[in-house]
Amino acid sequence: MSLLRHLDRYLTREEAARVGAMGQNIVLKHREMLSVQFKQAVADHRWSEAAQIGDIIIAEYPNTKMADEVRSMIDVLRVRASQAAVMAQG
Repeated sequence: MSLLRHLDRYLTREEAARVGAMGQNIVLKHREMLSVQFKQAVADHRWSEAAQIGDIIIAEYPNTKMADEVRSMIDVLRVRASQAAVMAQG
């Protein structure tokens, strides 16, 4: 994804059109990967990791249903991450 973002700055409109389908596929796969990672972190009660992945989802895909769902959970995830950190120390 970072390479795709970097490349986007230098492509002309015509060049971008030629690699558009490939770029769309990369974006789709990246979004799917984040979704799987987020769901797995939540299922495994890795709250801090889930919150970090959630922040990435919100930042990179803010206008998606997935981001809306993460926004509805993010505060609870952060609280649970803080509680888990306190429990680990004590």
